[in-house]
Amino acid sequence: PHHAAKLVRAATSLSSSSRGLRARLHPPRLASSSSSSSPRSRTPSVSTTTRAVMGSSSRFADAWGRSRPNPAVEAELREKKKATRKEVKEALREMSAERRAEDGAAIASRLLATLPCFRVGASDDEREDKRFALYVPCEKLMEVDATPIIDAALRLPYSRVYVPVVDGAANAEDDTPPRMRFLRVTDRAKDLVAKELFKGVEILEPTETTADGAPREDVMHDDDEDVPLDYIVVPGMAFTPNGDRLGRGGGFYDAFLTAYERRCKEKQWTTPTLIGLSFTEQILLQGTLPVGARDVGMDVIFTPNSTATCTSKGIRLVTSFKDPE
Repeated sequence: PHHAAKLVRAATSLSSSSRGLRARLHPPRLASSSSSSSPRSRTPSVSTTTRAVMGSSSRFADAWGRSRPNPAVEAELREKKKATRKEVKEALREMSAERRAEDGAAIASRLLATLPCFRVGASDDEREDKRFALYVPCEKLMEVDATPIIDAALRLPYSRVYVPVVDGAANAEDDTPPRMRFLRVTDRAKDLVAKELFKGVEILEPTETTADGAPREDVMHDDDEDVPLDYIVVPGMAFTPNGDRLGRGGGFYDAFLTAYERRCKEKQWTTPTLIGLSFTEQILLQGTLPVGARDVGMDVIFTPNSTATCTSKGIRLVTSFKDPE
């Protein structure tokens, strides 16, 4: 049986300076509430570079620590990624702040209407004791606003919400991956402080300790109630409808996702659902996004007016999706 889908409106036209990007823009498919109750057994198609490092039902990759790839191939890939990031940034800059805010609210509403724990009428089992890794958006980076999702997650009974702390860049000499931790927060207004990511750009990160001086809970550290994450919500520079993701170049999310996947294997946990949030301007045609073995893809991607299901896990998540009014 197939999962019903419909095409949504075409991507917003860009200026002549972004014609190369416009040729690659792709309107992702919208998951329909009229889908069959039987799950689709076929694994959705993915690009060759991603298929080599993922399983049939998840988009995690386990690449850090492998032998170094061909330097010439890596150099070419870096240049393609750099050019793509530049094109997408130009497209995002053409969006007004008002439109980014409007589209960001629509993306958050779509996610909140889709995840079972947030749905109106959800059972206690669906709502309680959920674990989220979420990002705190940065306006200067023109990221989709995830704060409504953070606030909604914090309101769920017995939920745990973790947000990132950037610790250090990758070391190319010894292949040390970038370092990013996710620490637990309970109050978005009180638990976050500003930190300069690089010149002229500040991000909000959790303090290292709580108000009573205790170290914040790290999602990677064991405790008495050690349970896996349910969802990881990820920003990005560009995506494709089949789940490929291009980040900003630091590799922080790819390294964290890979490390967390290893933790799940060690603990014999089910891996969490990987969710991308994207403006329409960031969605490119399948097969046109330069990705490598260390680029972890998504299970599902939310845009202002569409939901792209990228793996069988993503399809299961949105099987009973209701289009928000």
